[in-house]
Formats: sequence, C-alpha cells, structure tokens
Amino acid sequence: MNPSGGHEPVARLDFRSGGWILLVAGVLMAAIAAWRVSVWVMTSPSDAPGDGRTVASYGFSLGNCTVSRDALVAAGFPKDGVVALSEPEMLTVEASRTFHAELRKNFHHKFIVPSDPVVGVEVGGEARAYPLRLLAWHQIVNDTIADTPIVVTYDPLCDSTAVFDRRVAGEVMTFGVSGLVWNGNLLMYDRRPVPDQESLWSQILAAPIAGPAVDEQRRLEVVPATVMPWGEWSQRHPQTRVMKLDVQRVQLYKRTFAQYYGHDDLMFPVANRLDPGQVNKRRVLGFRRRGDHPSRTGYIPIEVLLDRAEQGVSPLTIQVEDQRITLAVDVDARRAWPVGELSDGLECIPCFHFIWRATYPDSEAIDG
Repeated sequence: MNPSGGHEPVARLDFRSGGWILLVAGVLMAAIAAWRVSVWVMTSPSDAPGDGRTVASYGFSLGNCTVSRDALVAAGFPKDGVVALSEPEMLTVEASRTFHAELRKNFHHKFIVPSDPVVGVEVGGEARAYPLRLLAWHQIVNDTIADTPIVVTYDPLCDSTAVFDRRVAGEVMTFGVSGLVWNGNLLMYDRRPVPDQESLWSQILAAPIAGPAVDEQRRLEVVPATVMPWGEWSQRHPQTRVMKLDVQRVQLYKRTFAQYYGHDDLMFPVANRLDPGQVNKRRVLGFRRRGDHPSRTGYIPIEVLLDRAEQGVSPLTIQVEDQRITLAVDVDARRAWPVGELSDGLECIPCFHFIWRATYPDSEAIDG
C-alpha cells in the first residue's frame, strides 16, 4: 500500500506503437506537474527564493558541490514551498480515536485508521508515530523524543523514509525543504541566520552535497525507524503518541499521490536508470553500512518477501554481510521491516527501486 491507500504498481503502462505515445506521456506528466505546483503554491511564501525552474534562483552555495550540478533540478516550487513542521502536536492512542471521530463529523475526512502506514520511532523508551499520509505534504518533521532531537523525513516521489539525529558536530540543526532535488530525491537544507551559510543535504545519502557542511565533513546519523501499519504499531506500542493532523490543512491532506503511483514514469531525470523491464516504483528495502563504499550495500524487493510470506515461510530472514536479519511482513499493507536491532553501523532505508539504483548503482540484490 502506498500513502494514497492503493497498491504499489507492478508494471509500466503498456503502449505498444505509434508516435502518439510520447505525446500522451508528456501530457500526463505535465498534468501531474501542474497539480503539484497548484498544491504548493497555496502554501508557499510569496517572497521565497526559487522560481521553480532554475537551480541558481534558490540562492544555495554550490561551489563545493559533491555531485554533478547538472543532476540538481528545481522541483517546481520555491524554497520552503513544502512546509516542514517543527515540534508538531502529538496525540495518545485514545485521543487519536476521539480526534478521528471529530474529523469525520466536522470535515468528512479521516485522521488515521489501522491500515494507514506510519513511520514509527522509539527513542529512550518513548514511541511516536508519523502518518505517511501527512508526511507526504511536509516531507520533513523536526521533533524531539526523550530529549533527543530528530528529523523525520519522507519523500513521496521516492517512497523513501529516513529518520536522523539532528545533532551534528555538537550542534542541533533544524531542517527545511530546499525546493531542489537530486536524482528526483529530497534535498533538505539546514536553516541558518545567513542563507550563504546554509548547506544542502541529501535524504538518501544522509550527507551534505553542497555548502559549508561539506567542507566540515559532516554526516547525519540514522535513527532506527519502522514503516508499518498504524494498527500494528499502536498494538506493539500502546503508549505511543501520533502526530496530529492540522485541521487548517485538511484540504491539502485530502489530496493523494494516486496519479503518480498509477504509472511507472518519473517526475525528474535520474542517473543509472534501471534495466529495461524493471519497475522504477518497485518497493525495496535498501541496506548499507555507514561509511562503506556503495558496493557493500544491498537491497531486497518487498515483492520477494511478500511471495515468501504467502508461501508460509517463517520466520523470514535474510543475510546482510555478517548479520542474519529477521523481517516482519504485512501482506495486506505490502510492507516489510527488520525486527530487532541491526548491527552497529548497518542502516535500512525503505524506498523505490529507482532511487536506490540511482544512488548505489553497484548495489546487488540480497539472496535471502
């Protein structure tokens, strides 16, 4: 299931012949782009840097860019056009049920139901959940759990989720949405009093790609997190709190990414494209060891795990380097996640296949 509530795509749209194919595809992508811009224009500051078309208009310092500058693309909205949240209001499980009933009555809209996927985070015995349906329209949430400052990130176009510790080199940072993407993936920026001091950070790399933070060799530490249905997370963590929906943005949250998820085309240019016949938006679990060369990473498609689960294989385990990892699988939600702690330095990033391949072209499929 994706944030819109549907199932992940299993095949590319099949047009077999005729020059009209490119025209239809172009019209479709233009319509999606116009829809996205119309949403973000409603919430964008009128004087925000970035014209949605040219990278230079965003004002970020790119002199020490660690990736190809040609691979940076303006996402169609200005800096902070997608509004990152900080310290959002949280609800208990019981309060979430009451709030859900109020929303249904007053706005004819849901808050959260058991099948909704959430990013679950537990730090110092304190558990919190962040619904993907809400994260899709903010992409970044700066929060604090058990005195640990974290940033929860989700890129709906890559279905990529990562949670980081906001403490870097003794400094607690606050992140915003830059309005730029790299390989179609979210680029964050660290907010500073002076824009020239801000750096661009890649979600998928967990590292800066331009700005002062590059020279300082900074990197984000991944905080273990799980994407699973709300019903299962709240059952496992009955004392959890869940991020509350902002009723002032109800109309925004009613929108979905169903149109984008309904085909296999991408919004932005991507390096290291998948081989013909492979599905861009196939969901995978990507594994990497912090600091290692990309060749040390691997991935496993969720569909492989679903097939094994449906065949009654239990427990589901895979071998990643020297660690045997047990995975939980929810067939209905089409989600899977590691059970227990990973070995020191090993990180798991759920995402679409295309962004994992674009980032780690030498990454090999994991044979469970």
